[in-house]
Amino acid sequence: MATTPSHPSDTVGEKPTTTDRRAFVRRAAGLAGATGAAAAAGVALAPAAGAQQVGPQYIPLAEPYRTYDSRDDAEGPIQPTDVYVIDLSGLPAEAIAVTINLTVVDTGGGRGYLAAWGQGREPSGLPMITWSGEGNVLSNMVTVATGTDDNDLNIGCNGGGGTHFIVDVHGWYV
Repeated sequence: MATTPSHPSDTVGEKPTTTDRRAFVRRAAGLAGATGAAAAAGVALAPAAGAQQVGPQYIPLAEPYRTYDSRDDAEGPIQPTDVYVIDLSGLPAEAIAVTINLTVVDTGGGRGYLAAWGQGREPSGLPMITWSGEGNVLSNMVTVATGTDDNDLNIGCNGGGGTHFIVDVHGWYV
């Protein structure tokens, strides 16, 4: 009796047949359907007993929260070459990175960008969000390593014009 391999590439030295591929796709679709059905039934799927987490674990928030909005700050919009320190004291001390939605509102003229990096770390120089022209409202979800001492973030502006900006926390890695 012939057996169908669990995956088309499992047949060493043999080219998988179309039938093998179809059987694999059906099994994979069935697994995906089972996962969806379990979720719909309210059954939580958990790792197998004894399974270990490999690498950082993401902790999502059920409700993201706004930690900073420059429109509510007396300093006003961030200007090119400015660096604002954003307090993330709501994160657990063991957080190694934070997932934020970074939004620019009412951008100034020209091209510009915001960069984000953890307090006490070297800036990467990579833009987290860019704009071109005046009056834009744009957002980008980014993951940033937290600060070395207190989880605070630096937000720096570069380019041709300032902007108001908003930081919403969506989760973190531990």
